[in-house]
Amino acid sequence: MTETVIYTSEAPSEAYGILEDHQFSDETTCAVCGALTSFTCPTCHGVAYCSAAHALQDLPYHGLICSAAASIPPRPSGGLWAAVLVLPEHSKQPYYAWTEYKLNRHNLPVFEQSRWYGDGYKTRPTFILRHPITRQTLAHAIMNFELIHPKPGVESSKPKSYTNLCVHNLTGGVNSAAFRGTLLMVTLARTMDKSKTWMLSFKPQDIHILVEELKNPDIQMTKTTKSDSIRGVACFPSSKPTLPNFNGDNTSDFNNGTEGITLESLNIPTNHPIFTSATDDSQIYEPPLGKLYNFPIRMFVFLNYHGPQNNTFVQTFFPAISITPNPQPRPTVGKSNFTPSSLKTAAVLFARSDGKPLEIRHLQEFSRFVEEVTSTWSAYDAYMKVEEEIAGKFEQGRNDKMLYRKIEDKELELVVKMDKTLEKNAFWEFWMERNGGGDEGPFKGVDMEEDSDESDDDEMGDFDI
Repeated sequence: MTETVIYTSEAPSEAYGILEDHQFSDETTCAVCGALTSFTCPTCHGVAYCSAAHALQDLPYHGLICSAAASIPPRPSGGLWAAVLVLPEHSKQPYYAWTEYKLNRHNLPVFEQSRWYGDGYKTRPTFILRHPITRQTLAHAIMNFELIHPKPGVESSKPKSYTNLCVHNLTGGVNSAAFRGTLLMVTLARTMDKSKTWMLSFKPQDIHILVEELKNPDIQMTKTTKSDSIRGVACFPSSKPTLPNFNGDNTSDFNNGTEGITLESLNIPTNHPIFTSATDDSQIYEPPLGKLYNFPIRMFVFLNYHGPQNNTFVQTFFPAISITPNPQPRPTVGKSNFTPSSLKTAAVLFARSDGKPLEIRHLQEFSRFVEEVTSTWSAYDAYMKVEEEIAGKFEQGRNDKMLYRKIEDKELELVVKMDKTLEKNAFWEFWMERNGGGDEGPFKGVDMEEDSDESDDDEMGDFDI
């Protein structure tokens, strides 16, 4: 959103339709001061302002939801529909999704939630009834649905949910562990005599109320807990790889060029399992080449993720070959035994186990590096098999005649290139070569030259890539 506001005489977006649903008359009011106005946000048209100054004043809040509001898909026809604001467990970005609701036997609105939580889960609603700053009663209550988790010590067959990363990033870590799992936000409308109750879509301008309520120490929904953060990366499949997508269990903060994959830079609380869980945890994976090449990264798998499938980017860190660097008479390549099926469809978090911040470009370059190492070793193995076949023929026919073969420059270059992949600073050299030498990236503050000298005689051991 910019400082410019424009007049709209027709509904230019679904967000504008949501704004109209909440109005008591045909007149819109400023989200900041309540004055009558005909101006709306030029991007989503879901929030009205009386002036450019008030639009700018509201920008810190509206900027959190503007893209999501602008990307609301068309309202389905027939039935009773409301646009739910989803605060996903695995992403920093809220998004909208339409859901059909019905009235139960108590004449209260209910809707199917398994698309976000899976079958067999139960949720509990909590309400925001007052403005967190002015303490005035809201015209319509904001209703939040959260998973019901088993009590501590109680075993459950359902996968656990963890800190809601969307809440953590929206509040700057103020409410780090208060909410776990994906949250669903809607508006509950009711007549004055309470004879009729229905659902309304979450109004974009109410993001101000929601964020302040989440940050408020006297919170109406739950108690507040504070946590520090470390920068990490969320990675999950996207149903629309080329456009920001808010109509599924994901959102597009950054598209890394891999079809159908979203990479999103976000803050992760320091008490998240990606940092605190042991390596034998079923949701924790450590790509083996990371630690070997001074890039110690961990992955956390979201078992409660129910979005689009086939996370092809994650699979690039676990190719299907295994390298044994130091056997006699030569290093060998075989089939990898590491084939985690859960990584094929998962949404995951990436973070560094050494506590340093992780950036999207670090992961992208490491993925390319792993691809190059895999290609180099496969080519080297194929070349050596040819050489060994020739050597075998030489041994069989040495009494008759000598067999000679000229080694081509490309083959010699391949052997040298393979040998370099055994050095612990190989990824560092790969990074520096591709980034001009001036940007140290993931190796900032690390003396790689000294580390390389100390490890020249070290054996890297057997590893899978």
